[in-house]
Amino acid sequence: MVQKKAQELIQKAIEMEASDIYLIASGNLYKIYIRQQLGRTLIEELNQEIGLPELLVDYLAMT
Repeated sequence: MVQKKAQELIQKAIEMEASDIYLIASGNLYKIYIRQQLGRTLIEELNQEIGLPELLVDYLAMT
């Protein structure tokens, strides 16, 4: 599940010609932004309670 989500985020960033992906904690959510030439764009919010955001950060840090 984590690997699939990471691949989806990376693919979306490539399609949108993004230079960076940001995961920013905000209360009980993680907001996922991409950086494009004109600035940051929010692309998704993940609920922190399911643990996926932390696993996703760990997975991306190891790859």
